[in-house]
Amino acid sequence: MDTQGEAVSFSLFTKHWKDQSAPELARFVTGIGFDGIESPVRSGFPVEPERVGRDLPEFAKQLREYGVSIFSVAAPVNEAVFAACAEAGIPMIRIMIGIGQDGYKASELRAKQELEDWSPLCERYGVKLGVQPHCGNYVSDVNGLMRIIEAYPPAYVGAIWDAAHDALAGQRRSTAWILSGLILLWLI
Repeated sequence: MDTQGEAVSFSLFTKHWKDQSAPELARFVTGIGFDGIESPVRSGFPVEPERVGRDLPEFAKQLREYGVSIFSVAAPVNEAVFAACAEAGIPMIRIMIGIGQDGYKASELRAKQELEDWSPLCERYGVKLGVQPHCGNYVSDVNGLMRIIEAYPPAYVGAIWDAAHDALAGQRRSTAWILSGLILLWLI
């Protein structure tokens, strides 16, 4: 329980278990203490981008039969993915912001424009975009991320904290700061 008396859910990114069927994945996920997943929508996974409209709702239904929810998908951002998430009851599409050859500032401006362009889809389908900092050639820290997403309503765009990528990007924080930041950033 959280401090408000509401249940807290834990989600597992399942990219490492792409060959498991929905029942196998659900048994594994619940067996290690999670009640939901983030499901990749990628080639070679149970839900591939070309069949997202057909396969994502069915995959979500099969998982729910075993008590597992899909809390988010790691997927390309397009209307077919928004529609499939809405149909399947999945509240979020997780994305990262890459840094292009034209540099950080141009990439930041492009990301802001993309979020602006995608906002009508968030509203139409009731699906939020979760933006995750990522080490490497991406926006890799919370400050950069917040600068990009701060203008968008929390109903459309939120931040996702990834402890591993935070550490890989060289961020050093105390556990208390990380936990308080997580609470502030996870805007679901």
